[in-house]
Formats: sequence, structure tokens, C-alpha cells
Amino acid sequence: MRLTAEEKLKRGQVRCAVATASLELGIDVGAVDLVVQLESPRSFSVALQRIGRASHHRGGVPKGRLFPATRDQLVECAALVRGMRAGNLEVTRIPQWPLDVLAQQLVAMAACEDLAEDEAYALVRRAWPYRELPRAEFDALIEMHAEGVARRAGRAQGARLHRDGVHRVVKARRGSRIAALTSGGAIPETAQYAVIAEPEGVAIGQVDEDWAVESMAGDIFLLGNESWKIRRVEAGRVRVENAHGAPPSGTGKRRGGPRSCPRKSRACAGRSSRCSTILRARSSSWSASARSRRQARSRSCATCAPAGTRWVRCPPSAP
Repeated sequence: MRLTAEEKLKRGQVRCAVATASLELGIDVGAVDLVVQLESPRSFSVALQRIGRASHHRGGVPKGRLFPATRDQLVECAALVRGMRAGNLEVTRIPQWPLDVLAQQLVAMAACEDLAEDEAYALVRRAWPYRELPRAEFDALIEMHAEGVARRAGRAQGARLHRDGVHRVVKARRGSRIAALTSGGAIPETAQYAVIAEPEGVAIGQVDEDWAVESMAGDIFLLGNESWKIRRVEAGRVRVENAHGAPPSGTGKRRGGPRSCPRKSRACAGRSSRCSTILRARSSSWSASARSRRQARSRSCATCAPAGTRWVRCPPSAP
């Protein structure tokens, strides 16, 4: 279905296509004249990637429209527009010597050839994230791979490397090559809980394990187009009943975002709040005519608006 929709868009057979995260990827979606973003993209990079799919050719000028769903998103989108016009981007922070990635790489390196510990340590430190890797941390990873991980029964399992303590050489054990090929990546593996509708006992969907274990009986959430009330959470199952359109509970967590955009949003929100206070203080003097009332409702802070927008500037300070 997705391939068919992309082919129709490329051939110009459809005038509009609804996409999710596909516009962030470097796929060939064909000629796009306008990108419409519903709700806030939450970051400069995501906004630039998605809007940049429009007129994606040499000499083209990307064009996009942001449609916030709430007042908070309106302020956030205003901050995003201001930041993009100023050429701002999020700061990429490289983690210092991530041990999970290094543990995988050590197994992959040993699966190809025997490793001298001193040479392997020097090679690892040539990578920028590991330039300050302590030798003790490196030796601890080698020891973990050599001795395995203790299980409940007390027997160590998962030993991937054989360590020659005399010559300080590391060799791969049986199955290390397969483990390196099939278990790479740093994305945590999360289980899925089945959502069972009561009293019918019918499976209606799945939710993430992290969300399920943090939920409580009585919480209301949306799944598909229906709202459901949690009756109880079992091992691998969440039993629910129809909430008949009740609003979701306030247990959800807001999506994380870069720090630079919230700071700019708070700055815009502060200016808008100051201007709103001034307008309320002077509303009594503007209530003489309907025209003055319309002006009072329509005024906003000029500093929060994109460049080129005509606004009525608010007074600099309250009387």
C-alpha cells in the first residue's frame, strides 16, 4: 500500500499524500510543492527535514505550513519559525565512551581475528567518543565477556570471548560471530502487551511494556478511535473495558524535545503574557466602541510573529 501511494505521488496521480515520518528520510517522494505539518514538529531539525522535501531540487525554495493544535503549540511553532529564519539547529551531544556499543564492537572485532588487549585498547581510543576511555572500564568489559553474566541459578552465561591472561590476547568463542551479526544496535528491546477487551475477551491491539507496567486500574487511554478504561494489568496483558468516549487520563508523558526550542518558546510565551497583561489592564479604556474591542482581542506580541507579518505593537511596559 505504501509503495503504491509513493508511486502515484511520483507520477502525479494524486494531489495530496498523508505521511508520518517518511518525509524525514531521504526517500525519493517525487515533486512536492507544499508540506503541511499538523501540530508542532518539536525541533528545528525535524521541521527543516520535513519542509525541505518540498521543491527538493536545485534552485527550489521549500514551502511549508505549520498548523498548531493548541495555544502552547502556537507559541512553540512561532519559536521554531524564528529559529529557522535565524539559522538555528539543535546541538548534537556525543556521549562519552558508551560502553554498550563498545561491548558489541569488541565481540565483532574478536570474531574477525584474535585481539591483543593493548592494541585493541589503543585502537578503540582513536575513535572520538572513546578518546578518554579509562583502561579500567575497558578491562571490565573484557572480563565481562570472558566470564559471562551470572544468572539466577548462579551459573554464568553469555560468555562471548576467551581471554588468555598470560599473553593478554582475546579470542572469540563459538557463536560469537552469529551474536555480533544478529544482536547489533543500541535500541532497547521492548515487549508488547496485548490489550484484551472485557467481557468479550477479544484482543483489540497492543501497547508497549513500559507504558503498561506504569499504568493503573481505572486509567483511560485511547486505542484506535475508541477510549478504553483499564480494569487490571496482568503479565503480558492489559484487560480493558469500553470507556464510551470518556477523555483520557492525565497520565501521559509529553514527548521529549531539544532544549533550545523550549527555551525560545518560553521567551516567546513570556513576551505574549506581558502583552496580554497590558491589554487586560487597558481593556476598560478600549471598551468604548466595537472597533476598539476587536483591536484589543487581535493584538499580540510582534516579537513572536514571523518576519513579514503585520502586527500592532504593544506598549513597552505596563503603566
